[in-house]
Amino acid sequence: MSENLVEDPFYSIDAVMYESKKKKNPNIPVDPKDLEEDVKGKKMKITFDGVKLVYNKHVLLVDDMIAVASAKPKEIIIHSLPRIGKGYRERYWKKSKIVFATREQASEWFNIVNTAIENGRYTERSERGPIVEFKDDTRVKRVRVIVNPHGGKGDAQQVFNTRILPLLQLAGIQCDLEITKYYANAKDMAITHEPDKYEGVLLVSGDGLVNEFVNGLMQRVDSCYAIYNTPICHVSAGTQNQISGGIGTTCYETAAYCIIKHKVKALDVLRVSPKNMPIQYSLCGVVAGIGGDMVKDYESYRVYGCMRYPLLKLKWGVFKRQKHVTDLEYTPVSDRIQHYQMHKCSRTKANCPVCIDGHHNYFYKPLKCPHAPNNQDEDKMIHPEDSSDSDSDSLDSLVLPAGFSAACSCEYPRWCQLVSNREWISDDLFEITQEEEGCCGRRKRVVEENHTERVVTVQKPVEETDLQYLTIGIVVNAPYDGEYCHCCDGSLDLIVARSGTCCQTVGLLGRYVTRTHLKSPLMDYIKAKSVVLRNPGENTVNVDGEELTYEDELKVEVCEAGVTCYGEL
Repeated sequence: MSENLVEDPFYSIDAVMYESKKKKNPNIPVDPKDLEEDVKGKKMKITFDGVKLVYNKHVLLVDDMIAVASAKPKEIIIHSLPRIGKGYRERYWKKSKIVFATREQASEWFNIVNTAIENGRYTERSERGPIVEFKDDTRVKRVRVIVNPHGGKGDAQQVFNTRILPLLQLAGIQCDLEITKYYANAKDMAITHEPDKYEGVLLVSGDGLVNEFVNGLMQRVDSCYAIYNTPICHVSAGTQNQISGGIGTTCYETAAYCIIKHKVKALDVLRVSPKNMPIQYSLCGVVAGIGGDMVKDYESYRVYGCMRYPLLKLKWGVFKRQKHVTDLEYTPVSDRIQHYQMHKCSRTKANCPVCIDGHHNYFYKPLKCPHAPNNQDEDKMIHPEDSSDSDSDSLDSLVLPAGFSAACSCEYPRWCQLVSNREWISDDLFEITQEEEGCCGRRKRVVEENHTERVVTVQKPVEETDLQYLTIGIVVNAPYDGEYCHCCDGSLDLIVARSGTCCQTVGLLGRYVTRTHLKSPLMDYIKAKSVVLRNPGENTVNVDGEELTYEDELKVEVCEAGVTCYGEL
């Protein structure tokens, strides 16, 4: 190329540029003809430095490019997903067609841009991808897609085929599509999931499908290994879509972009422990009171679609409101941490400082599982259910990479390699030097980067008996109700709406409609590590849109960086 500046990685040429029209709202379906309609092209100078493409005072970042194609010998088409505005998570599909004077110029620029796109994706996979080195790259550019055709409006498969699949195909991502056929089918799929086969899993439905899949991963013998190496992406095709709202993938183009570019981040989850019942995990939250009453009618009101939630809130919050009393116990974080974390996280914009700090602390520097074998060559571990204390005489072994364990018998089977219930540490370089009260005890001795040793303790539990309330929300990723929820801050959000006089209750309901309910004197918003609800008899709560009935006691704890998900910080 005669106009190529060979002294540095900088390329410049005069060519004709065409641009597709910008979509104002990424969530509104657009006819493909509108996407392909070109603005009148003109000849201009185009420069490329490996990071950005500059033309006519416009800039197209390599980080936004997803693919480059060639329809005709003398032209290339750059497909990109830029933001709709500075700092916004939402993106739109943009086509930039460049017509060159010769075939050689088109071929050379095609290779230059394509190499830059692939190098950028490789860098993302190396920095933020799985922490395990795999023997081969068979899983690269391959995702598993699970679709629930009955969720939300019943258009999940159409959403995937029209809004997600075309973008993934452009980027060369292979999609293995599966349709759920029965209740909890996603849980069975997770149990048999092969982490080494896929880069991640794309779940197209409501929050319930994501909950099923994650709980299925937790039931595996190799849950540590599977969770770390199975990033999940939630595509909004349900009724509420709290999970996608929390991780920032409500926009379909943004969800596709995160998969293509392998934008991965950590996400806190809740460990729900009913007394004398199996443990469950929640990605959104647990709701008692009016929320627990509503979940009983979810299936019967499904015919009303997106209107079922307002109707059920009106039914159980006004016309059939019940009296709810419980004993509440919670372990708050320190005042210093709460003051820092009480920062509103804008789900429409990126770069929340609390989310970024939490991701760096809990995801970039994971500690080695203390139950892993000391000998790096010894990679066979026995599951607790098959131990010598078990009734079974057979000992099944599982081969796992060094650093992972299937034999974690501590309180947090997946999170035992993290410092649990610790004070906020700004430096992400730390290690456990002494453990007290077990692997996941309430007291840890840690050493920071400056080698000053100190003991980290949590706050004393706070108890409140005979609490009369309207609803109690224990949330970790609920952007519509938990204004101060963050994707990975290591804390859960306890939201209590107390019962008051008739006038106070009516005022609270009015504030709820105008989204100013947190200013009501009946509301408490607390950052905590764990919550315990005690109420004799049978009780019902809402766990990610699913009904959970327990007796006497329910314990909810936050599991820091419990899940790896696709999403931008």
